[in-house]
Amino acid sequence: MELAFVFIAVPTAAAKLVAPPTPGHLPFLHDPDVCDCSVLAKGVDTPLHASRVILMQASPLFRTMLCLWVESTKLATKEPISFTSWYAPAVAFVFIHIYSGWTPDQPALPESTPEDLIDDFACDPATLDEDAWRHLLQLARFLGLKLLAMAVYRKLMKLLEEQFEELRAMPDEPVDAPRPRARKRQQMMEPAKEEATAPQV
Repeated sequence: MELAFVFIAVPTAAAKLVAPPTPGHLPFLHDPDVCDCSVLAKGVDTPLHASRVILMQASPLFRTMLCLWVESTKLATKEPISFTSWYAPAVAFVFIHIYSGWTPDQPALPESTPEDLIDDFACDPATLDEDAWRHLLQLARFLGLKLLAMAVYRKLMKLLEEQFEELRAMPDEPVDAPRPRARKRQQMMEPAKEEATAPQV
């Protein structure tokens, strides 16, 4: 069986915008042998490896950031892109979303999520608290990832509703009774008032 290959010349400017579909690429996330760029997030020393094409396809901000990175000396030295304003779990969740379409509406991460990615970046949705979800929401909005941001917002709303129900179940606060100190102060002031109003002899 013979295979015929046809090579098509693509202008450089257009090639930067061409990207394959992302489903099925998740197993290759964080694989340094396959990926051609990396980012260093806050709280970890291990860079997260990814594909420039997939990131640029997903986010206009990544497209701008990575074009500048390619033009700098970091491409030649393989130096990671600094992403240290954002914690590692949030960055990992964003990359998983970009690669697979995962959102917090799903009960767990996709089965094809690399184990070393989960271990290196502690990206377990079950362990996130409200502050961590808010951090992820800010990062998703920063990168222009609307679907992820909306899903995280729904997750936060659910958490707030659960907290509201817990507050409703709490016993009502007792009504404040008159303070004994105030009565004692009033009793101390009454003799002084009578002495002040008594006629002088």
